Amino acid sequence: MHIDGANIIIFVHVMDSTSSNIEKVAFFRSLFDGRNDVFAKRFENSKTGKKGYSPYCENQWKRGVCSLAKGWKCSSCPNRKFLPYSEEIVRWHLRGFDSQNKPFEVGIYPMDADETVAFAVIDFDKSTWRRDTLAVAKKVREVDLPVAIERSRSGKGAHIWFFFSIILFYLCLDFILINIVRQNH
Repeated sequence: MHIDGANIIIFVHVMDSTSSNIEKVAFFRSLFDGRNDVFAKRFENSKTGKKGYSPYCENQWKRGVCSLAKGWKCSSCPNRKFLPYSEEIVRWHLRGFDSQNKPFEVGIYPMDADETVAFAVIDFDKSTWRRDTLAVAKKVREVDLPVAIERSRSGKGAHIWFFFSIILFYLCLDFILINIVRQNH
Protein backbone atom coordinates (compact mmCIF):
# COMPACT_ATOMS: atom_id res chain seq x y z
CA MET A 1 0.00 0.00 0.00
CA HIS A 2 1.33 3.46 -0.82
CA ILE A 3 0.07 6.68 0.75
CA ASP A 4 1.81 10.02 0.21
CA GLY A 5 5.32 8.60 0.13
CA ALA A 6 4.89 6.10 2.97
CA ASN A 7 5.10 2.43 2.13
CA ILE A 8 3.06 0.29 4.45
CA ILE A 9 3.28 -3.39 3.64
CA ILE A 10 1.48 -6.08 5.58
CA PHE A 11 1.81 -9.79 4.98
CA VAL A 12 -0.80 -11.65 6.95
CA HIS A 13 -1.94 -14.29 4.50
CA VAL A 14 -1.87 -14.55 0.74
CA MET A 15 -5.40 -14.26 -0.57
CA ASP A 16 -6.09 -13.78 -4.26
CA SER A 17 -8.50 -14.67 -7.05
CA THR A 18 -7.32 -18.30 -7.01
CA SER A 19 -8.27 -18.73 -3.34
CA SER A 20 -11.43 -20.75 -2.79
CA ASN A 21 -14.58 -19.14 -1.41
CA ILE A 22 -14.16 -21.23 1.75
CA GLU A 23 -10.64 -19.84 2.22
CA LYS A 24 -11.82 -16.27 1.62
CA VAL A 25 -14.66 -16.59 4.13
CA ALA A 26 -12.33 -18.17 6.73
CA PHE A 27 -9.74 -15.44 6.18
CA PHE A 28 -12.32 -12.65 6.53
CA ARG A 29 -13.67 -14.18 9.73
CA SER A 30 -10.16 -14.59 11.13
CA LEU A 31 -9.60 -10.85 10.72
CA PHE A 32 -13.07 -9.56 11.61
CA ASP A 33 -13.90 -11.64 14.65
CA GLY A 34 -16.45 -9.94 16.86
CA ARG A 35 -19.87 -10.63 18.30
CA ASN A 36 -21.49 -13.70 16.79
CA ASP A 37 -25.02 -13.07 18.09
CA VAL A 38 -25.70 -9.93 16.02
CA PHE A 39 -24.27 -7.89 13.15
CA ALA A 40 -25.14 -4.64 11.40
CA LYS A 41 -26.17 -4.09 7.80
CA ARG A 42 -25.41 -0.96 5.79
CA PHE A 43 -28.43 1.04 4.70
CA GLU A 44 -29.08 3.98 2.40
CA ASN A 45 -32.37 5.86 2.58
CA SER A 46 -33.07 7.13 -0.94
CA LYS A 47 -35.64 9.64 0.35
CA THR A 48 -33.54 11.29 3.07
CA GLY A 49 -30.04 10.47 1.82
CA LYS A 50 -29.17 9.08 5.24
CA LYS A 51 -26.56 6.29 5.22
CA GLY A 52 -25.22 4.12 7.98
CA TYR A 53 -25.35 0.77 9.70
CA SER A 54 -28.02 -0.69 11.94
CA PRO A 55 -28.49 -4.07 13.63
CA TYR A 56 -29.85 -6.56 11.12
CA CYS A 57 -33.29 -7.82 12.18
CA GLU A 58 -34.91 -10.66 10.28
CA ASN A 59 -38.33 -9.10 10.97
CA GLN A 60 -37.46 -5.58 9.81
CA TRP A 61 -40.34 -4.03 7.86
CA LYS A 62 -42.38 -7.28 7.92
CA ARG A 63 -46.05 -6.26 7.90
CA GLY A 64 -47.79 -7.02 11.20
CA VAL A 65 -44.50 -7.94 12.90
CA CYS A 66 -42.13 -4.97 12.68
CA SER A 67 -42.88 -1.96 14.88
CA LEU A 68 -40.90 0.58 12.81
CA ALA A 69 -43.98 1.47 10.78
CA LYS A 70 -45.70 2.38 14.07
CA GLY A 71 -42.87 4.77 14.91
CA TRP A 72 -41.18 2.52 17.46
CA LYS A 73 -37.44 2.15 17.72
CA CYS A 74 -35.95 -1.28 17.05
CA SER A 75 -34.61 -1.41 20.61
CA SER A 76 -38.22 -1.26 21.90
CA CYS A 77 -39.65 -3.85 19.51
CA PRO A 78 -40.78 -7.11 21.16
CA ASN A 79 -40.45 -8.90 17.78
CA ARG A 80 -36.87 -8.11 16.92
CA LYS A 81 -34.97 -11.15 15.77
CA PHE A 82 -31.27 -10.73 15.13
CA LEU A 83 -29.51 -13.17 12.84
CA PRO A 84 -26.12 -14.42 14.03
CA TYR A 85 -22.89 -13.37 12.30
CA SER A 86 -22.01 -16.50 10.32
CA GLU A 87 -20.18 -17.86 7.28
CA GLU A 88 -23.31 -17.25 5.21
CA ILE A 89 -23.37 -13.56 6.23
CA VAL A 90 -19.69 -13.22 5.30
CA ARG A 91 -20.38 -14.83 1.89
CA TRP A 92 -23.16 -12.29 1.31
CA HIS A 93 -20.81 -9.47 2.27
CA LEU A 94 -17.97 -10.66 0.03
CA ARG A 95 -20.39 -11.17 -2.86
CA GLY A 96 -22.11 -7.82 -2.19
CA PHE A 97 -25.61 -9.34 -2.29
CA ASP A 98 -27.75 -11.37 0.09
CA SER A 99 -29.67 -14.57 -0.72
CA GLN A 100 -32.45 -12.50 -2.33
CA ASN A 101 -29.91 -10.66 -4.53
CA LYS A 102 -30.33 -7.38 -2.61
CA PRO A 103 -27.23 -5.24 -1.93
CA PHE A 104 -25.54 -6.36 1.27
CA GLU A 105 -22.67 -4.96 3.32
CA VAL A 106 -22.00 -6.19 6.84
CA GLY A 107 -20.89 -4.22 9.87
CA ILE A 108 -19.33 -6.13 12.74
CA TYR A 109 -19.54 -5.29 16.42
CA PRO A 110 -15.93 -5.87 17.45
CA MET A 111 -16.41 -6.07 21.23
CA ASP A 112 -17.63 -9.39 22.62
CA ALA A 113 -19.77 -9.66 25.75
CA ASP A 114 -16.60 -10.18 27.83
CA GLU A 115 -15.29 -6.81 26.55
CA THR A 116 -12.52 -8.33 24.43
CA VAL A 117 -11.56 -7.43 20.86
CA ALA A 118 -9.59 -9.09 18.06
CA PHE A 119 -9.43 -6.01 15.82
CA ALA A 120 -9.81 -2.25 16.00
CA VAL A 121 -10.02 0.71 13.64
CA ILE A 122 -9.27 4.40 13.85
CA ASP A 123 -11.30 6.62 11.51
CA PHE A 124 -9.73 9.81 10.12
CA ASP A 125 -12.13 12.17 8.37
CA LYS A 126 -11.20 15.75 9.25
CA SER A 127 -9.40 18.04 6.79
CA THR A 128 -6.06 16.83 8.19
CA TRP A 129 -6.84 13.14 7.62
CA ARG A 130 -3.81 12.48 5.38
CA ARG A 131 -1.32 13.98 7.80
CA ASP A 132 -2.96 12.37 10.83
CA THR A 133 -3.16 8.93 9.20
CA LEU A 134 0.52 8.96 8.26
CA ALA A 135 1.58 10.27 11.68
CA VAL A 136 -0.29 7.51 13.53
CA ALA A 137 0.93 4.85 11.08
CA LYS A 138 4.52 5.99 11.62
CA LYS A 139 4.10 5.89 15.39
CA VAL A 140 2.61 2.39 15.46
CA ARG A 141 5.40 1.12 13.18
CA GLU A 142 7.89 2.44 15.74
CA VAL A 143 6.39 0.06 18.30
CA ASP A 144 6.16 -2.81 15.76
CA LEU A 145 2.38 -2.83 15.65
CA PRO A 146 1.30 -3.84 12.13
CA VAL A 147 -1.54 -1.89 10.55
CA ALA A 148 -3.54 -1.85 7.35
CA ILE A 149 -4.68 1.46 5.89
CA GLU A 150 -7.67 1.95 3.63
CA ARG A 151 -9.18 5.02 2.04
CA SER A 152 -12.72 5.86 3.17
CA ARG A 153 -15.60 5.19 0.79
CA SER A 154 -16.06 8.96 0.38
CA GLY A 155 -12.40 9.46 -0.57
CA LYS A 156 -12.23 12.15 2.12
CA GLY A 157 -10.65 10.13 4.90
CA ALA A 158 -8.94 6.91 5.88
CA HIS A 159 -9.11 4.03 8.34
CA ILE A 160 -6.22 2.40 10.14
CA TRP A 161 -7.04 -1.22 10.95
CA PHE A 162 -5.36 -3.21 13.70
CA PHE A 163 -5.64 -7.02 13.73
CA PHE A 164 -4.45 -8.97 16.74
CA SER A 165 -3.28 -12.56 17.00
CA ILE A 166 -4.44 -12.59 20.62
CA ILE A 167 -7.69 -11.33 22.09
CA LEU A 168 -7.28 -8.07 24.01
CA PHE A 169 -9.43 -6.47 26.66
CA TYR A 170 -11.02 -3.35 25.18
CA LEU A 171 -9.88 -1.05 27.99
CA CYS A 172 -6.23 -2.07 27.49
CA LEU A 173 -6.50 -1.55 23.74
CA ASP A 174 -8.28 1.77 24.21
CA PHE A 175 -5.49 2.96 26.52
CA ILE A 176 -2.77 1.90 24.05
CA LEU A 177 -4.40 3.48 20.99
CA ILE A 178 -5.32 6.72 22.77
CA ASN A 179 -1.73 7.14 23.94
CA ILE A 180 -0.37 6.46 20.44
CA VAL A 181 -2.71 9.06 18.94
CA ARG A 182 -1.97 11.61 21.69
CA GLN A 183 1.77 11.35 21.02
CA ASN A 184 1.14 12.73 17.53
CA HIS A 185 -0.61 15.93 18.62
